[in-house]
Amino acid sequence: MMEEVKKAVEAVQALNLYDGEEICSSLIQKVINKHVTFLDWQQQEIIDRLSMVGMWITIYSKNHGDGYLDFEKWQVVDSRVFHDFIMENFETCKGLGLGGAWFNFPKPLTVIAVDCDSFHHSAETMRKIELARLKFVEDWLAKD
Repeated sequence: MMEEVKKAVEAVQALNLYDGEEICSSLIQKVINKHVTFLDWQQQEIIDRLSMVGMWITIYSKNHGDGYLDFEKWQVVDSRVFHDFIMENFETCKGLGLGGAWFNFPKPLTVIAVDCDSFHHSAETMRKIELARLKFVEDWLAKD
């Protein structure tokens, strides 16, 4: 998956289109969204009231000499585990609005929360972060 997306990004960049960066970012996000459920802020608020579920994973960090700076972290959980968590806390979670299809055909990974820095990054750094997201999803799918 990662190699195919890199080739597609290179092909779009070679066309030197005005909105090429936007097209590449959109492509990467669509590939990620095919495999990942991201909770919105209202869903996160409900989950935050319950016991801790999932784990924080650093998606992209960079060494700055005196340690690493995390650019983006995700609180992730396997969708099957998250489904069980929702069933155990059904009364509280019934307002999540994830829909019946989510329970029947879940995406393999659920991202409960995203923590990212608020700095403005160059297009090159943003592409590295986007590709790091994709790499993480690819690795997660490979081990699932």
